[in-house]
Amino acid sequence: MFSGAKVPLPDQTAWVRSWLEAWPATTPLFVCSGNHDWWRDEGSDPDAERQWLRRTRRRGLAVDGDQKFWGGFRFICTPWLSSPEVDGPEPVVLLAHAPPEGTRIARDRQGGDVGDCEVACVAQQLAKGGFVLAGRVHAPGRWNARIGMACGFNPGVDFGAAVPNHIVIDPRRGRAEFHGSGQSHAHGKFAEDSLCTVQTQVWLDHHLSTSRGGRPLSYQFNPRSNNFYTHC
Repeated sequence: MFSGAKVPLPDQTAWVRSWLEAWPATTPLFVCSGNHDWWRDEGSDPDAERQWLRRTRRRGLAVDGDQKFWGGFRFICTPWLSSPEVDGPEPVVLLAHAPPEGTRIARDRQGGDVGDCEVACVAQQLAKGGFVLAGRVHAPGRWNARIGMACGFNPGVDFGAAVPNHIVIDPRRGRAEFHGSGQSHAHGKFAEDSLCTVQTQVWLDHHLSTSRGGRPLSYQFNPRSNNFYTHC
């Protein structure tokens, strides 16, 4: 992850594009743009307004605006500054850089909420077993939250970590586990208030209907283990 104050956005996206181009086509990768991937076209910039990301689309790599069915889920990649569009009857994995407004994954540790109201409205309507994968907040107060009948995740970011913060989701076992740093992520009690928080992992009964404790944003599906990995 780059500091926007030090690295111009086109330089950031050039690095990310090279990383995406090197990603093996045999391992599906789902990506959506964020605020550091978009800038206004002031003339004839072919990369402006997230066009650079759309041109990386290829087999095995889904980007802004794509909806792909994989592993029993419909993955939806929501572009930055766009409203999510959910089609199809399958369980949904919704990628959106901004978390749903009003949830703990949208609030930083000081209580500021930078969530998106439109993402929140769509998330509230997702069918049981759905997921919302978000970023935007570098140090969210919680790494997961119940949103209607779905569950949302935001791993946050640790700028100094060799391995990015990430969450491993196993929908078959109803398990999600956070890997990373940050006291607010690693500690907390589960409460029956539709918000899931436990120490280092949360167990989600019947695809996140209830729980019992025990950049660009990407969401990777591992076809061998049937697990998902999300990080920003």
